Amino acid sequence: MKKIFLTLCSIFLLSQMSFGQVKLSGLAYFDYFYNFERNSGKIAEKDQQGFQFRRVFFTADFDISEKLSSRVRLESDGANFAGTPKFASYLKDFYVQYKFESAALLIGLQGTPPIETEEKYWGYRSVEKIQVDIRGGVATRDMGVAIKGSLGEGKSTNYWVMYGNNSSHGAESNKYKRVYAQINHQVTSNLLANLDVNFANASKDKNHLMGRFGLYYQEKGAYSFGASALYNSIQKVLPGDKNLNSLGVSAFGNTTISNDFSFFGRVDYWDANFDSNVKNDSEITFLAGVDYKADKNLSIIPNISFNKYEMSGIKSDITGKLTFFWRF
Repeated sequence: MKKIFLTLCSIFLLSQMSFGQVKLSGLAYFDYFYNFERNSGKIAEKDQQGFQFRRVFFTADFDISEKLSSRVRLESDGANFAGTPKFASYLKDFYVQYKFESAALLIGLQGTPPIETEEKYWGYRSVEKIQVDIRGGVATRDMGVAIKGSLGEGKSTNYWVMYGNNSSHGAESNKYKRVYAQINHQVTSNLLANLDVNFANASKDKNHLMGRFGLYYQEKGAYSFGASALYNSIQKVLPGDKNLNSLGVSAFGNTTISNDFSFFGRVDYWDANFDSNVKNDSEITFLAGVDYKADKNLSIIPNISFNKYEMSGIKSDITGKLTFFWRF
């Protein structure tokens, strides 16, 4: 706690110095949860319930000059059943961005391309991560260098390429790296097509390839929906030097029915190994909830998740949450 306090004080003091404009902000996800049913292989048991912070952000955005900006972000994760019973705080983002005419160069600890687009259209990271984040196909952050920009006169096509350590928030410990590439094309004013590909080399040729294609539609202030297909391959990781090939599909939607209320739902399908000789290893997950906006910066979100396993004899996971999401 002392380290967190000192870090926050440092950010505050920096914000008072002459760095041009500085914006301080934050957000929090706080739940009351109840496990109605639980797979016996999971650490959290049936009927377990309680309060939890799943995420707390503290962010400082510095506009250093017309072309140069920087971000410092701290994240605190609440206690989880698999790890320490104490809150853990760490550096989430720390990068500098230099803008060109139609592009930007980013250097440092930063977000990775596969997360931002789908998370934006899903709209409820406060309730659940997107599928690629849940399944560990790629980390949400990496240390490296990236360039992102737009193409064409109408700027209807955007690109994002990145070269990183493939160590998430950790220090680099080997010579292997990950290359990311993303193309977004605005098909119409409401419809976006997205393609993500990334590749990481590894020792003993156990390389990792991930690809995802998504279509997302949004009518601002009314509704949005989207669907994506995810392919994940880890080479030579199974007996006989066989590849582990996984397949995921996700579809979601949300609609606003008044200034204060919205509904949302999502279904995910995941096949951990779609080799024809491997059976009963798939899962299907349903999410649904209601978003009540008590204030422009506060949402109260009752929601439920249901995870069904293909393998017989394994209980489903059913968890209800009352989620509070606020910005400050």
